[in-house]
Order: sequence, then structure tokens, then C-alpha cells
Amino acid sequence: MPRPALAAALLLCLGCRSTPPPTVNEPPVPPKLAPAESGLPAAPVPPVVAPAKAVPLPVGWAGVSEETFAALLVETFPGGEARTFVPSAFEELSSALRSDDRVALRALAWLARCRDVLASEILLQRLERRPREQGDAGAAIDIASAAALAQVAGARNGAGRLESLAYGGRPHPDLEVRVECACSALRLGRERALRFLIQILKHGTRLEVASSGWKPIAQMEFCQRRAAEALCERAGRACRFRPLQPLDEREEDIRVLETQLAPREE
Repeated sequence: MPRPALAAALLLCLGCRSTPPPTVNEPPVPPKLAPAESGLPAAPVPPVVAPAKAVPLPVGWAGVSEETFAALLVETFPGGEARTFVPSAFEELSSALRSDDRVALRALAWLARCRDVLASEILLQRLERRPREQGDAGAAIDIASAAALAQVAGARNGAGRLESLAYGGRPHPDLEVRVECACSALRLGRERALRFLIQILKHGTRLEVASSGWKPIAQMEFCQRRAAEALCERAGRACRFRPLQPLDEREEDIRVLETQLAPREE
């Protein structure tokens, strides 16, 4: 399967574009004040926060069928219940994610489902290896790891590391991974990602501006589609951008996005 198709399939399976559920092991959001019923100041209403339940990895998870593995994901992390892994499970998943095989894909799925602070650290460490040469499977896992970081607990603290991977002085060598890191950085509130992602969209148009910060690849469609999705999400509009649509239509979409988002740039 070509790299873009494999990466897109992984992103779909991990639900990386959906609204993430509450994460665990992060400080709770400050409580809102209860409505005052007298002249006295309103008192804060303390939230009821149940501690996350630490669970082990299911025995034999790496070798079960795909159907059984999918069921294990849901069974281990049921919706509406805060859960995390025991320390030994994170060690096992960290080791598994160092490869580029099916077991690494499953480790990624566990970490994305877990949404724990330690999960974000393991995903960042994978990306920070910055391999100079890797196959399509390895690149797809890196892309999906970068996407998952937009919805994993503690990732806000690692947003600066995502920026370094995307457009810092020592970025990830794979442009598709860099773009996904920038998309996640933007979703985590890093406005500098806007300029980089808009430059990606402008490639191949009359709006293109030469940049020494990155070099285009032969097939830019996946990069541009992911950049457009993240930018439109930030602008609060539906994504209509298509890399192969007529040039005039692409340029008009880019101008509209740039106008909407320019006031928010740093």
C-alpha cells in the first residue's frame, strides 16, 4: 500500500481528526463558579474527578487476530471511564514502538487510545529519532504518531518539541511527517504553524514563495490535504481544498484562509 494511503488508513483507524475525549493524568480544568443566590460571592464547585484506573496490557496482544485486537482496545479502554496503563505496560509499548512492523502499529493504537502523559512522551521520543531513511510503514507510523499527539494528555507541554520537528533548526527529515507535526502543533495552540502550513498549500500555485526552510517532494497531495484540513479547522470552516482542483479555485481557497487566519499569526 502506498505511503499516503497507509497513513490515511492509520489516521482513520486512530480517529485523529475527531474530538478527543477527556484525558488522564493532567491537572483538571479550574472549576466554574456556581451562580450566587445571595449577596455573598459564589463559591467554587469542586469537580468530582475519579482517579484513572491503571490496567495491564492484555496477555498476547501482539499475536491475536485483528478482530480480537480491536475488541481488546475497546474492552481495555471503554468509553466514559478514565484508565491508564501500569508502568510495565508503558515500557513494553515503548519498546514495541521502536520498530516499523505490525506490532509497532498496535503499540501506537494502544498509546493513542490510552491518552496518558507517558503515552505522549513515548510518541515524541519515536518522532525525535529523526531517521534519515525509513520505509513507507515507518513513515506512516511517524505520521500517525504526530497526529495522535494532538489529543494525548500532556502533549501541550510537548508542543514546542513538535514545532522543532516541523520547522525548527533540526526538523524531521520526512516532509509528510513535518506537516503532521505542524498540524498537531497548531491544534495545540502554536500559531507559528500557520505560516508553515500556508506555505505548504501555496506550493504549485502562483502564490508560491520560495522558502529555504523545506523542500517539496514529488507527491505533495497528502501534505497539502492535511495542511488544508488543519487550517480550515482553525478557521472554523469546512475544508473545500483539493490539491488537484483547478488552479484558480485553489488560489481562491488559499487567499480566503490567509485572510481569515492572518490576524491570529504571531
